[in-house]
Parts: sequence; structure tokens; C-alpha cells
Amino acid sequence: MIKYLQKQNKERLDKLNSPSFTGKTKVMVMEEDIPYDLGFLGIKEVVKVGSYAMHASWTAQVIKLINPEAEIYASKIDFLQVVDYCIENDIKIINASFTCMNNFSRREALKKYHDWGGIFVAASGNKSNRDVQFPANSEYTIAVAGINIESSVSKELDVYTEGNIYVRNKDEGFFHYYNGTSSCAPVIAGCVSLILAKYPNWKCEDVRSFIKENSRPYDQFAGIFKFPDNFKFGEVEIDNSKNEENNMSEEIKFKDIKGHWAEKEIKEGTEKGILKGYPDGTFKPDKPLTRAEYIVAELRKIIKRKE
Repeated sequence: MIKYLQKQNKERLDKLNSPSFTGKTKVMVMEEDIPYDLGFLGIKEVVKVGSYAMHASWTAQVIKLINPEAEIYASKIDFLQVVDYCIENDIKIINASFTCMNNFSRREALKKYHDWGGIFVAASGNKSNRDVQFPANSEYTIAVAGINIESSVSKELDVYTEGNIYVRNKDEGFFHYYNGTSSCAPVIAGCVSLILAKYPNWKCEDVRSFIKENSRPYDQFAGIFKFPDNFKFGEVEIDNSKNEENNMSEEIKFKDIKGHWAEKEIKEGTEKGILKGYPDGTFKPDKPLTRAEYIVAELRKIIKRKE
């Protein structure tokens, strides 16, 4: 039975076309109730997926299905306290699988988190005869509804996704059917954690644009997101063709190398095809080189010599 339910999850989540890489991105799960038997109080402890209890654990498990390396934190609802904690601890993603009352202090907290660079992912709500509910209806959040799920939808909606995921309850042998838009928000939060693993400097607008650009049409409000086929971690091939107007290759137009001490060498390396940049138009000259990137660069040198 468990294998069957896991297969059901896989069939749903495979539609996301998730990339093969994972990333140790931090995600805050903000919930109405954080059970004491999980061993954490307030916002001090990481949710240990493996200790199962209630809504917070279900949400954490869905995020982990998308990005197994995600570092999950949990807190009871206190917008300003949670936002301050996330800013202090560099937690770039907050997941809200709930709706609540809209008030001034909560709106200000959302704006503060947004302006800092955080991405707040929120469930749209489970009432089909209502507009997207707070906090999802804020301009500072990414609002998520579900495919074939009774969802609150209106012009504030950003994306549809799969939901209705099977997760473990406290008893490891028993699976809970986590449904509604509550189960959809963490799917997108998990996707955002992968996006930030690749583009750590992206803001909410960047992520929202990426999601919308890679969503197929669904209704008049939003589309269904899935990762593009060429979404890979690390180096991304950039077209080497010459621009007819200025006869300069795309690689040497990186917006973050001007004045850098290695600007000349970076340009030479890109002209020779040894070095590549990132799809957001940057080279990230001070970013630590991964082992894979080093190997690729060295192999390119060898190939160039043989040519």
C-alpha cells in the first residue's frame, strides 16, 4: 500500500519536470499550530522530517519531496516575529499553507520581507466562490492554487500546481492524504527553493516572472508551472554567435565584471569558449568555483588545445 501511495505522489510531482539537482536552501514553514511533540517551540528549531505530527510536518514533507536538501524551519503565525527571524537568519523563503485576517501589521511585515529580498509563498484558499485570500492576495506574495482542487481564484493568483499529496503521519506506517491548497503552496515553495539554489540573488519579482514564463495556460488567472527542460545547475551554455551590430560575443557583456580585477581574463576566457556565464547576464566573478565547474573549464582547455 505504501509503495502504491508513493507511486501516486511520483506521478503527480513528475509533472513538475523538476531538475536533477537539489540545494540547501532555507525555508520557513509558518503554521497556525506547531505541535510540541515535534520538539520545537516558537521558531528556534529545525523541523526534523521523520518526526511526524500535524500540518507543519505535512507541509515540511511536501517541500522535502521537491527538494530533499531544503533546510526546513517552523514557526507559529506571528508575521513580524517570523519575518525578523528570517531576515536575521538569511531564510529567503516562507511558506504559508493557511489564510488569515488581513491587518496593517501583517501587511507591513510582508512588505518588509519582500523589500529585503524574501519570497513569501501562500495558499490561495479552499473556497471556490471567493477571491484569493490573505496573505496570498498581497502583492508581496506568490499566490498558489491547485489543479482539480477547490481553490479561491482571482486576478491576484500567480500559479496553479499539483496538490493532494500523500505524507506520513506520526505513525510511520500510516499515510495522510494532505489536500487542498495547503498542499499546493509547499509544492511551489519547494520549486522556489530549487530556483534560489541556482539563482540565489533573485527577488520575488524574478521568481514570479520565471514561474509565469514557464507555466502553460490553465484559466484566465494563471497557468500550471513546470520547470523548463534546460534548467540545470551551475554553468549554462550561452550563445557564442557574434552580434552584427557591435561584433561582441554575448559572454563578454556580463554586467558584474566591469572594473573587476579579472575582467580582462574573463573576457579572454569567454571569447575562447573556456568560460561560460549565467542566464541572468552575470558571471559572478567572486562566486566560489564548484568542483564540477572547475572540471568543465579544464576539459574545455584540453579540447581547445587539441583543436
